[in-house]
Amino acid sequence: MNKVILLFKHEFIQAIKKTGYIVLTLAIPVLALIIIGVIQLFSTLFEPAVNELTRVGYVDQVGIFNAYSDQGLIQLFPYQSEDSANVALVDGEIDEFFLIPSNFSSTVSIQRFTMAREIETPIVKKYAISSFLIRNMLKDEVPPGIIETVLSPLDMSVTRLDEDGSVADSQSNIGNIIIPGIYAFLLSMALMFGNNSLISGLGEEKESRLIEVLTSSVSVSQMLIGKVLALGTAGLLQVILWLVSAPLILDLASSTFGGLLANIQIPPTDFH
Repeated sequence: MNKVILLFKHEFIQAIKKTGYIVLTLAIPVLALIIIGVIQLFSTLFEPAVNELTRVGYVDQVGIFNAYSDQGLIQLFPYQSEDSANVALVDGEIDEFFLIPSNFSSTVSIQRFTMAREIETPIVKKYAISSFLIRNMLKDEVPPGIIETVLSPLDMSVTRLDEDGSVADSQSNIGNIIIPGIYAFLLSMALMFGNNSLISGLGEEKESRLIEVLTSSVSVSQMLIGKVLALGTAGLLQVILWLVSAPLILDLASSTFGGLLANIQIPPTDFH
């Protein structure tokens, strides 16, 4: 037994001292932090300033859109014609403008004009313009409270039930998908490292004839037990370090992705 312990200590120290082991152990959390940092950098560079006031002009060919021009950080200004709005845009009086055609009630389509390079209309501007149009169309027909309800986004929660109709103990959440995937990835990485370490270690010992010295002093079973336990412990240590860093990474990721990952919970195991 003492020989197994000595062999275990030797193999364990040799395993954790390898450059590949140290790089792989640090690579997973560092890579995750780099990805989160890059996403935060790009979101900061391309996200418009929160307190920036946007001046938006509009040309009303219908003749009913004359109220609710204050949409928070987006202010709307009426213009008599498309030409006058275009001149205001070129002169810098407004940041952009849109045209409400006379057949808007049947087409529900507007034309937006801007000097900025955009793939599509930013969601904040799209919501403000949509709110402006809806409020004006319904102002004389529907009470303000109902208009607010229509414009408010739907909040829907889901409750999973058991076969007998009672509320299930384990509710579906994003952790049911992400957490098992993370465990599977970490396990595969640990197994891959252990396999590579065992093969490379046997090759090195065979080349240096160290394995002949080992087999002369310990039995084959003792040697295998010591090596497997050492590599298994090194892999377990690796996974533990990854799991310890997981809360920090998930916290940073939740702030980066708008709180999507903030509610991740490790799903309980069902044994029935």
